[in-house]
Amino acid sequence: MKTINSMIDLVFILDIILNFRTTYIDLMSGEEILDPFLLAKKYLESMQFYIDVLSSVPLDEMNGGGG
Repeated sequence: MKTINSMIDLVFILDIILNFRTTYIDLMSGEEILDPFLLAKKYLESMQFYIDVLSSVPLDEMNGGGG
């Protein structure tokens, strides 16, 4: 069971990494934003980042093994 939980945590961490590289369309200019700094800034300022980080924290291991 621990292996499955570790794999799920890894998927969440990979999702966070991919979100740092996901482009978006600027609403003012209509252009696709490709600048890595702006991509990271927008993701870090979003609520999605905090949800992703909280979902990737292995709470059962912090609780002493969960059992």
